[in-house]
Amino acid sequence: MRLPLVGQGPGGTMRTIIMTGGTSGFGAETVRRLVSLGNTVLLGGRNEGPRGAQTLGLDLAKLDSVRSFVSLVSKTLGETPIDALILNAGVSIAGGTRTSDGFETTFAVNHLAHYLLLRLLLPRLARGAVVVMTTSGTDHGTYDPAGKDDNSSTATCEGAAFGLRRLGSRP
Repeated sequence: MRLPLVGQGPGGTMRTIIMTGGTSGFGAETVRRLVSLGNTVLLGGRNEGPRGAQTLGLDLAKLDSVRSFVSLVSKTLGETPIDALILNAGVSIAGGTRTSDGFETTFAVNHLAHYLLLRLLLPRLARGAVVVMTTSGTDHGTYDPAGKDDNSSTATCEGAAFGLRRLGSRP
């Protein structure tokens, strides 16, 4: 299956993309490329994004911030549908820290916030819209859910604990 080229939509109109995790690193490079192709990029983040993207405040560790971001997106776009939703932001925080909502921080940012964002933006997605969720455990080792030691509290390395949190598994 060949994926559609992101850039120009039907009839030569610009594509509208909402993205998290685009203020630094590969995410920022992705934003630069998307903007250079003529896309309208609304970026959710705590810091300003690359030139050409409009950054709207978003702190994924706070579910109320996700709701506020969706409201800002709606005000900014009006009736314009969303052609792509790129959920790229993520963290790995050891030590079991909790968000103000009471959730383990890594799980809240990497899963709950993106789930809520997708659910709230779902009615705004254009017909044939693309949703991309970036997940990667390559920097943190690997995790085999069929393995013997599947309890993050007894995992022998931070990578295994990270793998459990990314999978949303808590025995």
